[in-house]
Amino acid sequence: MLRIRGGFKAIQDGLILVGAYHFLLGVIWLLATIAIVVYAIIPTVSAPDPTYGVAAPTNTLFLPVVGLIAGLIMAGLYSWVGSGLIKMANWARMAAVFLAMFGIGGGLLGVIGLVAGLLNTLSPNWTQIATIGIVGLCVFFIGTIIDMVILVFLLNTNVQAIFYGEDAASLAASAEMPVEAVARKAGAGDLPQTPLT
Repeated sequence: MLRIRGGFKAIQDGLILVGAYHFLLGVIWLLATIAIVVYAIIPTVSAPDPTYGVAAPTNTLFLPVVGLIAGLIMAGLYSWVGSGLIKMANWARMAAVFLAMFGIGGGLLGVIGLVAGLLNTLSPNWTQIATIGIVGLCVFFIGTIIDMVILVFLLNTNVQAIFYGEDAASLAASAEMPVEAVARKAGAGDLPQTPLT
């Protein structure tokens, strides 16, 4: 069992850090949706189709609109989960676990999709394709490590015990945390104030 040094305060700080990371991911998803609008939807709608001399057919807008909707959903979801983690809501912990697993699996598929999409547009320029693929793999590797650390932290028994409201004495004994700190979190009333170690 992994022990978290610093007791309840360390767990609370870790949850704030994970919540802030989820807010950051929400902002990144929001920026991605803005990029979809600016670089995919607006040019398609405003540029005339050379074949017909009118605006492009609506079937060319299908994938950008799907990406826009998915990006807005993910931005809202990550921000909502980040807010819940800061408030120490158990539903947010479970959603963050799901999002971390989604990030590990979905990140690799994203890199594969990125390279496959570039094969059509940059076919003669293999150096650019390889460079973008390597950068994508590096970003995926860093994201995977962060997601694995989040999984280990959120699935830790001490963190789970705080979310499930385990009694102060057993949590303090299993995590070597001061009973007062755990009891304050669990709402056990006023206990004599002693310095936390």
